[in-house]
Amino acid sequence: NKYKCYIYIFEPVTQYYQTIATLFKANEKIKVFNLGLSNIDQEVDISITKDSSSVYGSRGDKERITLIDFKSFIEKEGINHIDLMKVNIEGGEYDFLEGIIENNNQNKTNHYQIQFHDFIPNYKERYEFIKESFMNSHEVSYEYEFIWEGWVKK
Repeated sequence: NKYKCYIYIFEPVTQYYQTIATLFKANEKIKVFNLGLSNIDQEVDISITKDSSSVYGSRGDKERITLIDFKSFIEKEGINHIDLMKVNIEGGEYDFLEGIIENNNQNKTNHYQIQFHDFIPNYKERYEFIKESFMNSHEVSYEYEFIWEGWVKK
């Protein structure tokens, strides 16, 4: 309300999506999507385990979810600028952010808040690649490795 901003929320797990959509249904500036963001369009199974649901796990119930390509989404929606992007995808951040870098879209966002996870194969190398790539356009504003970090556009 303070900044009168538009908010896009992506939640691929149906039960969580329904809760969020109900919560914000009266706010025209908040759009809630029953989708996840990635570097390609795909359908995958997710293990539902409350706030750590992930496509990289086998605990809990499973649900088939839809992930969509970020580049295609922002082109379709006509989004050329993002003030803040919060990324907490329980392992999916690597594919998602590598896709942003590959398509040279990291400059569209002023501020990133990212939670990286350390249970993905080759996570250290992928983490370093993303950090090095972001350093061309952004600088670290805070960093608690594998907890939360912030990046601000230079």
